[in-house]
Amino acid sequence: PDEKSEGEQNQLALAAELLAHSDTITMMFDARKEELEYANQKATTMFELAKTKDGGRLNRLKNLDDVFACMRWESDEQKEKIKTGVRAFKANSPKMEVECQMNFSEELMDEEEIWQQIHFIPGMNPVSGKASIIVNLTDISALHYQKMQILEASRMQEQFSAAVSHELRTPLNGIIGLSESLISNPNCNDQMRKTLRLVKSSGMRLAALVNDILDAASAKRGNFTIKRETVLLHEVAENVCDMLQTMMMRKTVVLVNNVGKSSEF
Repeated sequence: PDEKSEGEQNQLALAAELLAHSDTITMMFDARKEELEYANQKATTMFELAKTKDGGRLNRLKNLDDVFACMRWESDEQKEKIKTGVRAFKANSPKMEVECQMNFSEELMDEEEIWQQIHFIPGMNPVSGKASIIVNLTDISALHYQKMQILEASRMQEQFSAAVSHELRTPLNGIIGLSESLISNPNCNDQMRKTLRLVKSSGMRLAALVNDILDAASAKRGNFTIKRETVLLHEVAENVCDMLQTMMMRKTVVLVNNVGKSSEF
């Protein structure tokens, strides 16, 4: 083969220098033998500190299996699926991406958890011209920690909303029950009965709002079911008129419900 020009050699030297000091772990493996062909300084250092699934020290990165051995996969099935996909790479195959926790020797590393975003990319060794597998690892530990904090805050918010909603149900049920009891009392005059119906209606609307809060929490967990029911629009409009009538009386405004009694929705 022709010798590379001085400019090409300078470009290769520059690329090697940049990769050597990159924060991204970069490795290149022979696609057929899966043996390591190149690793930047970051990769060499990190895998010297890594340990395998059975707890043994890796010491030196030699092949693609070493990368898989030092990652904490969700399951063996996930690992085998990724490995099979990588081994089936063609020149035009899309890259594969996965997030994994990396195993390290506790006596050598202070971090409790180090998460890596792994990219498996089909490529070609520019020196040998043979097919290769490029593996890039990017530390996403801080991002993963923030994600866990957000999920935990969301979970605590849901728990608080559910607890408050359940606590509100007890007094609301008492108000609704007492209103129903007083409405059925024969000693109640029409005006008192109308007021009590308004109290009961307001209590039921508040109870429905509490149920909506609980339903929203269930929806986030994927346990929400929508049930269709017929609604009498006349009753809905009547309840609204009753609740607003007291405020309207101060302005000498009268609310009239013109919705037909047979109207449904």
